[in-house]
Amino acid sequence: MWFNHLNPNVRHEKWSLEEDALLFRLVLRDGTKWAQISKAMDGVRTEHMVKNRFNSLIKKYSARYQRYSLKKLAEIIQKDL
Repeated sequence: MWFNHLNPNVRHEKWSLEEDALLFRLVLRDGTKWAQISKAMDGVRTEHMVKNRFNSLIKKYSARYQRYSLKKLAEIIQKDL
C-alpha cells in the first residue's frame, strides 16, 4: 500500500539474520498470519515484506529439502540461521 512508503518506521534495508530468525519463530508460533507477524516485528516491516521474505527463503531451501512440510522446513531454516 502507498502509505507504507510514507511511514518513516518501515525499514527498506536488507533483512538481518536476527530478523529472519524472528520471522521464522513467529511463523512457527502463529502460522502465516502476515499482518499479525508484521505487528509482532514492531511494524518495521510491512505484511507484504514479511510474506515475500518468508516465501523467498522457503523457495531457496525447498529445492534442498523437497520432502518436508512447510512447518518442518521452517524449523530447519530457523536452525540454519
